[in-house]
Amino acid sequence: GRARDSPGDLPLRGVRVVDLTAMWAGPYATRLLLDLGATIWKVEGPRRPDGIRGRGAAAAPFFHELNHGKLNLALDLATEAGRADLLRLVARADLVIENFSPRVMGNLGLASAIRRVNRDVVTVSMPAFGRSGPYRDYVGYGATLEALAGLVVQGGAGGEPRLPAVAVSDALSGVLGAAVSVAGLYRRAAGHGGADVELSQWEALLQAIGDELLDAARTSLRHAPAPPAPRRRAPARGPLAGIFACEHGRSWVAIACGTPQQTRLLDRIAAADEASSGAAGSLPPPRRGSGAARLDAWLARHSAEAVAARLAAVGIPAAPVRDVAAICADPLLEARGFWAAVEDETGRRFRVPGPPWRIADAPPRRGTDGARPLGADTARVLSERDDGR
Repeated sequence: GRARDSPGDLPLRGVRVVDLTAMWAGPYATRLLLDLGATIWKVEGPRRPDGIRGRGAAAAPFFHELNHGKLNLALDLATEAGRADLLRLVARADLVIENFSPRVMGNLGLASAIRRVNRDVVTVSMPAFGRSGPYRDYVGYGATLEALAGLVVQGGAGGEPRLPAVAVSDALSGVLGAAVSVAGLYRRAAGHGGADVELSQWEALLQAIGDELLDAARTSLRHAPAPPAPRRRAPARGPLAGIFACEHGRSWVAIACGTPQQTRLLDRIAAADEASSGAAGSLPPPRRGSGAARLDAWLARHSAEAVAARLAAVGIPAAPVRDVAAICADPLLEARGFWAAVEDETGRRFRVPGPPWRIADAPPRRGTDGARPLGADTARVLSERDDGR
């Protein structure tokens, strides 16, 4: 069997979820529900499995990360038998979640059938652009959603736009997908019956561009072009935030001064280093108007790790820009028990992230097996009676 810690009093213990999602955003949402104690029935098509499962006997590591601990059923929803089996699951479920484009559930005849077999089930739909509007039937992935949301950075010799290094839209939509799922379950528990919840992944992503989105909205009302967002402010004038080169570009540090006082303190630290080669002691007042140049000179003399440690010691938020290898080696993650060790069906062992929260008196739910083989649990789950035996 699959050894795991007891779910204890995790808040979603006993909740059963039919997971029709694929790729990243939807499976991440249901993985978070699993971490909270829910039982997840992941449904894949036998001819069209989840796109990130990979080919061959061994699933891709990223698939294991998102889907370990879930029961796996192979159901062909293009057939009458497959749809009937799915509706048998729905009749026993508390939540059904999918991230198809809106036309899929209707074309399969499932949109109305789900509510007929279980009027109290919570349904969560996570289409790329929502179920209404001119983009409703468009298929979207992280790259296209981020481009359409303007979440790009300028880079390269010609200043061409580049997408973020990770799919921000998938991670954010997954978190919000889990949140609205819990909200739907809470609504049902309060006696309001089943909920039908829709989450537009593109609109979820628009939450991440904050002030730029609001500034653009206000500017459009004035019928004037939006001013360019400042990437960096001079240290002597107010709060400063951005990513800065250290060691003449060999390392990089992110600094986020939230107040003018922190910015002035940063300038005094740079001035002290300039005057005394970084020796500890009194901090001289900054020279008027020279803050940006002095900051650049200070950063050029030190590594990003050293700069971040110096600033963190005086309460200025700062962190070195790290690659994935450095992140995985961070001793804090080991100390907090962040990693879980799983093993796939071929005997490969690797680490996957655990839940980012801690609940008192309820240990994190962790499995030792990787994601289940395609269809491994179909017969057993479909043969269970409603009491789960």
